[in-house]
Amino acid sequence: MPLQGAAMRRLFTCSFAARTDEPELALRRLRCASHNDTRNGGGEPIIGSIMDDIVRQAIAKWPNVPHCYGWLGLDARGNWYMRDDRTQAAGPFPQSRGSLLKHEKLIEFIQRNYERDAQGQWFFQNGPQRVYVELETTPWVWRLGPGASVTAHTGKPAQPQRCILDEQGRLYLETDLGFGLVHTQDVEQAADAIEGGLWTAEEMAAADLPGRFGYVRSPAALRQAMAQP
Repeated sequence: MPLQGAAMRRLFTCSFAARTDEPELALRRLRCASHNDTRNGGGEPIIGSIMDDIVRQAIAKWPNVPHCYGWLGLDARGNWYMRDDRTQAAGPFPQSRGSLLKHEKLIEFIQRNYERDAQGQWFFQNGPQRVYVELETTPWVWRLGPGASVTAHTGKPAQPQRCILDEQGRLYLETDLGFGLVHTQDVEQAADAIEGGLWTAEEMAAADLPGRFGYVRSPAALRQAMAQP
């Protein structure tokens, strides 16, 4: 399903800007905010970054561009979803997923500029604008390779530090990048690593994981809750 209208403009603006000789013209469109934006107040990203130069320049030029909430989702398999107004009105993510992103260059752009703020909310830095991400499970989804090597859904390598098992039998890894879910296709390989003594699984309730490992599954819901009198 192709992206349409304002939704397509919102996420493709900086992807387009990175390939044009007139980035300022493209980035300027981001000053037009949707109804679910709020002013920038989250501070700087707090983890290491290889953020695109075009993005850093845009942040410096326009430091107070409104944030965007609810428009982007990450599922338990590491897939990105674009969520327009109709999708958001139909329910929270992942109950109402939206359009699966398939544009490789756009996905690469999102994943290069994927960060978290001081509150544990994850976002895609779209030029000067933060597009906060709705998480189905965790901010990272791990794929396993030879020798139980670990790679994030963004392609970044990670070093496992701790293994967690929840009451539903889902496996998680805490790594040098952060906390994430092992992809369902790699659970058998992860089980082999546990049985072989490479990892030791600790049991923990799924509901406790966001608080224990410092991430927010729904920045949109948190923002709404904080706005309540």
